[in-house]
Amino acid sequence: MKRYSYSVFFLILSIFFFYVWFFNLNQKFEFNISAVSGNSMEPGIKNGDLAILKKTTPKEIEVGNIVAINTGPDSLIHRVKEKLGKDGYYLITKGDNNENDDQIIATYQAEWLFLMNIPLLGYLFSINFLEKPLIFFLITMTSILSGLIVANKKL
Repeated sequence: MKRYSYSVFFLILSIFFFYVWFFNLNQKFEFNISAVSGNSMEPGIKNGDLAILKKTTPKEIEVGNIVAINTGPDSLIHRVKEKLGKDGYYLITKGDNNENDDQIIATYQAEWLFLMNIPLLGYLFSINFLEKPLIFFLITMTSILSGLIVANKKL
């Protein structure tokens, strides 16, 4: 029974992550996922990790938090080093593995608060499934079938 529960849990979790990413529903939820590219936050957050993010407000951001900064089409995940200005309207951020601080940014640009990372899973989410729908279909079907096979063996 325990093996069946784990299989169903991971099946549901994998399908949820795929559909959140694929249909870009993350803008409507309080949570987001992002594939990490680069080594600026090593050793804690590595290239290829999947970052789990939570929607945040400027008032919630504290020094030491890791935030995703909106830089256009991509996001930059760095640690808040200092808050500047009246009411901390500006932030100085820095990658843990970088020697220099980033440019000063407005607090509203830090839209997401980093919660946790899942090692290596970001590589899967960095595939452009719109250009390669067959890969998306195969991964989804493999997840579903493996969950069903494990579930049937236990029943």
